[in-house]
Amino acid sequence: MTVNEMITSFSQYYDKMTNLAAPGYEDSEILLFLNNAQDNFIKSRMFGDNFQPPKFEDNQKRVEDLRPLIKYTVIESVYMSESPDFTRSYSCSHPGDLMFLIDIDARISRTEPVVTKKYMRCDFVRMENARKFDTTPFNKPYFKRPKYYIETGKIYIIFDAYTVGCHDSDHYIRMRYIKVPTELVASGEETSCDLKDYARQEIVDIAVREAMQVSQDQRFETKVIEEKNVKTQ
Repeated sequence: MTVNEMITSFSQYYDKMTNLAAPGYEDSEILLFLNNAQDNFIKSRMFGDNFQPPKFEDNQKRVEDLRPLIKYTVIESVYMSESPDFTRSYSCSHPGDLMFLIDIDARISRTEPVVTKKYMRCDFVRMENARKFDTTPFNKPYFKRPKYYIETGKIYIIFDAYTVGCHDSDHYIRMRYIKVPTELVASGEETSCDLKDYARQEIVDIAVREAMQVSQDQRFETKVIEEKNVKTQ
């Protein structure tokens, strides 16, 4: 199903559901609904409806739905030696096309247990809780799995007091994430949408439901204009 076919399917399904009683939409307006629906589809597959379990990794269908958007990358991290607030911490910029982060592995060496330059899965912590994991003269924490948090476009990795080689230059972060999908534009190419064909039909269904809600709102024209302005900024 190409994007042009998604637009046609939207119009047909919308007319059927409204019995031709609601105002129709221009192709440019339909594309707004389709792109919003694509984002909502990805979000629901990643986190579940209303952010309820099972989440992405616990449901094989969700993994398959988003597989075309899953990317892997290895990034060299930088030791945060210039600030005592980042004791045994590293930072790296996240990929520019990142939409949702799935997981992070950090390559580390340890004395307890003994590990030499092996990748280990990191645990996410909230930024406001991150400082409790710092190694200081008054705090020597022990945690095998490094911690990470995200702040202002950067990813920070925190290691415990038993991680060695902190001043080495070859620290790497292995990342798995959901990339930002290609924006849907009018096209007759099969590759005009990143997701699989069956997912494209689900996106159309979501878009029609959203359009039906908006068409019943007297402020419809204002909403469309606002969304168009956001897309062009």
